[in-house]
Amino acid sequence: MKRIIFVCMGMGLGGTEKTLVSALNALDHSKYDVTLYIRKNRVDLLPCINKRVQIILNNSAPEFENSFYCRVCNIAKRFCDNLKLKSLSTKIARSARKYVLRKRTEYEKETFFRSTEYDYAIAYDMATEVVKFTLNCINAKQKIAFFHASRLYNAKMLLYKNFDKIVCVNDVVASDMKSDYPQLASKVLAVENYISPEYIYNELNNSEPLKRPITELVLCSCGRIAKEKGFDLAVKAAKLLKDDGVSFHWYFVGDYRDGGIVKEMIAVEGLQEDITVTGFVSNPYKYMNLCDIYIQPSWEDAHATTVVEAAILCKPIISTDTSTGRLFRDKYGCCNVCDKKEKSLAKAIYELYNNQSEQNKLLSAAKNIDYSGRYLEYHQAINTLFSGDKDEI
Repeated sequence: MKRIIFVCMGMGLGGTEKTLVSALNALDHSKYDVTLYIRKNRVDLLPCINKRVQIILNNSAPEFENSFYCRVCNIAKRFCDNLKLKSLSTKIARSARKYVLRKRTEYEKETFFRSTEYDYAIAYDMATEVVKFTLNCINAKQKIAFFHASRLYNAKMLLYKNFDKIVCVNDVVASDMKSDYPQLASKVLAVENYISPEYIYNELNNSEPLKRPITELVLCSCGRIAKEKGFDLAVKAAKLLKDDGVSFHWYFVGDYRDGGIVKEMIAVEGLQEDITVTGFVSNPYKYMNLCDIYIQPSWEDAHATTVVEAAILCKPIISTDTSTGRLFRDKYGCCNVCDKKEKSLAKAIYELYNNQSEQNKLLSAAKNIDYSGRYLEYHQAINTLFSGDKDEI
């Protein structure tokens, strides 16, 4: 029986984590002895994972963050902050972080992986810590990286070239990577991410329904309130819609990163009554299910899980011109794609809102996606990944 270990930072409620659940559950556990190593204590999705998966959870970070060295660094940093010594304060903070990372990595390697060998070690998420840890601290015959971004850049390439295989989230991303880095082409393959419709509908059925806003049009966008997700673009598009007299309410559903900036933009544009920023919610599907059109305004996306979820819920979808948008337009036909400009996004929303036949076409395409067939393809691809024959995938 082959031994496989997946490495991730945490099992929170993000898109990458949900696809990791799908991968773990799709494996043939009669053939593979599967372990999941979680480097931080975020475990929201653990109940969804097949019980035959062994879980190793690292809880060492607080110990090192409270060390004597870090306490001294914190005192020194506060002193520098008070004296407005920003550069020195940044260097001290960076030194403390490097110390914690080094100590934690040493502890993890010694405690969990000192004498254990695997057939395959998988860096499932793209955090540099995970990638380096998988390469340097786990003894395995083969190392595999899952790549969830739309493009591989030079700095990351220096790490990823050391893996035996690089698994991209769809054919669009894999094709771009092969084109950008021909030297990696023999290692690159595509396994399109899969999310279980049953999981989505179970979560939806377990949530309290929302009351529909008193507007003609309800929009929804889900994701981290972060720069790459394009919520700034969405705010500008919303302003144009309001100026054109469209009666709408737009839900921004997701954890804050740049949430303060987005809220400030909303206030400046006078859109407080038109946009709701929910912050983190454990179950976003009630917002998706309420909307008339799902919007993915990202500046960059490889295979947005939120678009997969919106398609499962049979919503008309508008995406900016990203790998995600092109895939769901060209392969599944359930998504309209627009340029990454506020005028283009506002126009795409306005035109779809006023075109019921186009809405019906997108809805029909979403309903016709064969998820049983998609799962069989995914199941075969994930298991073939560990068969030793890349060409079968």
